[in-house]
Amino acid sequence: MKEDAFKAIENLFIEESNPAKIQKMTDYMKGRFVYLGITSPERKVILAKIFQGYKWSREELLSFTRHCWNSKFRELHYAALDMMNKHSKKFELEDIPFFESLVTTHSWWDTVDSLAVHPIGKTLYKDVDDRRKWVTKWAESEDLWLRRTAILHQLKYKSDLDEDLMEFTILKANGTKEFFLNKAIGWILREYSRTNPAYVLQFCERHDLSNLSRREALRLIT
Repeated sequence: MKEDAFKAIENLFIEESNPAKIQKMTDYMKGRFVYLGITSPERKVILAKIFQGYKWSREELLSFTRHCWNSKFRELHYAALDMMNKHSKKFELEDIPFFESLVTTHSWWDTVDSLAVHPIGKTLYKDVDDRRKWVTKWAESEDLWLRRTAILHQLKYKSDLDEDLMEFTILKANGTKEFFLNKAIGWILREYSRTNPAYVLQFCERHDLSNLSRREALRLIT
């Protein structure tokens, strides 16, 4: 996507700005991002008007995402995620470094979790060796959001979840007082308890988890 084409899209978002909602959205995200005051349903209407029936190529998705991520407006970051998640089957393993850069830019739970579960999780599902390589790197990183991504990328894998890899990512993050890591630990275990509750119970018995992680992990089975 060329710069002028993206600017036209960004201008459409700016035209739909709602000042009455900006402060509430800004406060909810603790002032970390610049908002236009466009809600999720409103954003999806705008995107449908622009892209209804559009046949995306992988290269166009990557270009659109890159332009959106360079915008100062949070709604454009969300717009990129909308398109990435809708067309996640188009991505290849060679796109993982780009996804990694997205995780570490404009980082907060709202974008990181979507990246982890959809384009990253679905792309890494294609190859177990690449998955272990990248996830090991992230689990050992000092970057909070890469560590959270390592934990959460298997969130929707169900019976295909790699228990050894999940344990590795959890134990690398366990023992911290960091809310976003402890929450992620509980979240992945809770989700996996839908598939293998006995395993999750045993895991919680074998490991000294934070109160938050344990509470979240056992929510559906105790």
